[in-house]
Amino acid sequence: MADLQDKSNLSGKVPLQREALPSLASRKPRPAPQDRRAAKPRFKSPVAEVKDARDDDRLPPPPKKRAKTAASPKPPRGRLNSIFWVLFSLLVMCMGALVGLTVGYINRELEQLPVIEFLEDYQPAMPSRVFAGEGEGEMIANFYSDNQNREMVTLAEMPPDLINAVVAIEDRRFFEHCGIDLYGLIRAVIYDIRTMSREQGASTITIQLAEDLINNGHVDWPDMPETGLKDFQRKFWEWKVALQMEKRYTKDEILEIYLNQVFLGGQVYGVARAAEYYFGKELPELDLKECALFAGMLQAPNRFSPITYPERAQERTGIVLRSMLREGYITEDQYRAALDEPFKLRQKNERRTQIALYPYYSWAIYSEFSKNEFVTKTSQPIRINGKGIDVYSTIDVRLQEIAQSALRKGIEEHERRYRKHPRYWGTNGYVSDAPKELQVGPAVYDAKIVSEFDAENRTIQVTVPNTRGGEGPFTVAIDTAAVKWDDFDILHPGYYLPVRAVKQGDKIALRLAHDDHVQGAVVLVQPSTGRVLALAGGYDFDDKNNKGNFIRALQATTAQPGSAFKPLLMTAALSYPKRWTPASILKDIRYEYWRGWIPRNYYDEYFGDVTMHYTLVHSLNAASVWLLDNFKSSRLNSIQSLHEFCKNVFDLDLDNPNLSIALGTSGTSPMELAQAYSVIANRGDFVKLHLVDRVFQRHDSRRGQPNLLWEFSQPYAERKRLSPEVAYLTTYLLHDVVMEGTATDAKDLPFWCAGKTGTTDDCVKAWFTGFSNDILCVTYLGFDDHKRSLGVKMTGSQAALPIWIDVMKQTYAIHPEFFGEIQPPQSLVFRDICDKSGLLARDACRKGVDSYKNLLVHRMPFIEGSAPTTLCNVPSHMPSGLDARIYPNQAQQLILNANSQN
Repeated sequence: MADLQDKSNLSGKVPLQREALPSLASRKPRPAPQDRRAAKPRFKSPVAEVKDARDDDRLPPPPKKRAKTAASPKPPRGRLNSIFWVLFSLLVMCMGALVGLTVGYINRELEQLPVIEFLEDYQPAMPSRVFAGEGEGEMIANFYSDNQNREMVTLAEMPPDLINAVVAIEDRRFFEHCGIDLYGLIRAVIYDIRTMSREQGASTITIQLAEDLINNGHVDWPDMPETGLKDFQRKFWEWKVALQMEKRYTKDEILEIYLNQVFLGGQVYGVARAAEYYFGKELPELDLKECALFAGMLQAPNRFSPITYPERAQERTGIVLRSMLREGYITEDQYRAALDEPFKLRQKNERRTQIALYPYYSWAIYSEFSKNEFVTKTSQPIRINGKGIDVYSTIDVRLQEIAQSALRKGIEEHERRYRKHPRYWGTNGYVSDAPKELQVGPAVYDAKIVSEFDAENRTIQVTVPNTRGGEGPFTVAIDTAAVKWDDFDILHPGYYLPVRAVKQGDKIALRLAHDDHVQGAVVLVQPSTGRVLALAGGYDFDDKNNKGNFIRALQATTAQPGSAFKPLLMTAALSYPKRWTPASILKDIRYEYWRGWIPRNYYDEYFGDVTMHYTLVHSLNAASVWLLDNFKSSRLNSIQSLHEFCKNVFDLDLDNPNLSIALGTSGTSPMELAQAYSVIANRGDFVKLHLVDRVFQRHDSRRGQPNLLWEFSQPYAERKRLSPEVAYLTTYLLHDVVMEGTATDAKDLPFWCAGKTGTTDDCVKAWFTGFSNDILCVTYLGFDDHKRSLGVKMTGSQAALPIWIDVMKQTYAIHPEFFGEIQPPQSLVFRDICDKSGLLARDACRKGVDSYKNLLVHRMPFIEGSAPTTLCNVPSHMPSGLDARIYPNQAQQLILNANSQN
């Protein structure tokens, strides 16, 4: 102490009194040297330096002099500290209890809240996809809802840059807060109070998702008002929903749903569809700047659209990139590189919202879903429009391309053939309703092209033959968007176009009149499985000027099949083998069945006694009607029996209650006709034709395997509708149609086939339906108005058969396993039959031919016990000296015989 006093005296300072020093117990312990160094600020002020110097002194600072007062004595400092710490502890305990009570109350409230069903089984409005086959089959269609085009992806499939960009710009404490960012809320409130505005918000990603769910009606809580929510009430419910989501789901699940749910301009929802729509990329292929763009668009998607407002989008993307740089997600070099890189947007004509690679097939599937053709095991209809289902179709894409190409080619060839004649050239010759003098008005004239097409000016020179004032030539503008004149290759001299006369100054000019071109359909099926391998319903699905989106393969239900119906009639007759066989004699006669209706054959020629075989091979109308009239005990019974047979066996509804149905006057569609013929081709077994094999519900990342909603199955009890023997009898007849009948153009094909042509009155419709071992094809051609003729003496063999041959030849090159001869059942017996008598052939019968130069003897199949046992009795076929029973052949006698059986 003496040394200490000496030092004090040397310094000139007043020596400190010992009793004035505070006790060691009451002094604050000084921090350790290392603690003081750690606590020092990086940049020191002069005041801080003085303080540090004083702290380094080992003596306590001199006590402050206190004024002497008469105040009461104070309690010691130790007692005050104890009171302070007790009060502080009580305050902390109260606050802890308050927080605990608050948390408990919130937990209790959240426990009482119902779950959000929309999130429990998260299935947002997203496209339903159609695939060709199963597994990794090609996607041929993508149908989204009326107002939301979305694609679901998992969080693992999203690029890290996208996740980082969204978190950096929207909610940088997303992985730390409980759904409500208290720090951000306080900051926003202080800022808004200071600026007297509402510029700053405290919305988190979870709250944004809650807001979206509430606005779109996905939170169906009973206590939540549906309408009339005020701002504060809405925020209150958004926080409750946000807290419920944070409690029930992980951060990754919330972020995944958010990024799949968000709106990103137009009708685009979710980041996956946005990547395809704006950049034509899969989501993992996005680069840093593209990820930053989508994060920036979340605030106002249409305002920051790179398509509509590229400058705004660029500026907003820069803000996102700076946020990522500030949060440490990217480096300075990455920031600079991304900022300078331009957007490579998808071209407008490439930005498809709906995908339908094979539109006739794809929209045919869509129409079947619209008609509730598919139901779950609980009988609930499966919706396709935006319901996120995966449909595995039966299409063979190679065969679909073949069918569509062959149909287009057939339509083009017919248009070139048809336009060589005036527009109303039909079975009765040229009949025009246009005046004989060129007049301004609605009349349509047939203008003959007299010059080559001027491609530069898009005009053609025409005249109007046989019309006064129509000598011309007139210049007519050609709009190839209205009708496919270029595709048809008819803009050459000698072809005809429809025109109208209009006033142009003091002269008359011609304008092209709209004229629908011929249309058609192709249906290609596999009878054994019922799979529709290809379906084409017209020339061009997107051609709205010519009813392109009308799927004729399914929707042309009023098209008459003509003679293509006759095999179904004969199948019904052959189902009664004790009465009807391929050798049964029918009456091909001219007869008026009711006033004014006389069935006529194609060339107005009648052949008298003919076999059923001969009737079908040469498509005789009169004999077919006679067969229906004599099918059962009475005309009414015959017609009713045929209706029931077609419904029960072929699943075909007939709408005509008279004998004309024998000639195919009951409307049907190509698909319905294919269904009927497939029973014959499938050896009598009925298998429902279908375009869809399986339907699955799409799944999100929380669900394992997709849920099977529907699967095609054919109950065995419904398969057996026709005996194999009867089916083969009709197949035999149809094969001879190809070999020597109306379809001989197909007999030189490199495979065995059978089929039937179809032509309606006045050549309005043309058909061909044919099949091989396990492949069947229906082709159809005609105008949509069901009145306009295809041309003079135009038939199914001329218009529809070439399309069928084209399809089947190319199919054979791809799937030869579908082709081959259909073998007869072993229970059938074969006999050589003379077509003149329907009896067993003699040697003389084999030397004769019919008027078509075909042999008269055919080896026909019969169900055992139904084959004839008598030799041919035609006089010219009998040996001389033998008595012959001459079969009556006079028309009057046949009429009497027919009437006697009615």
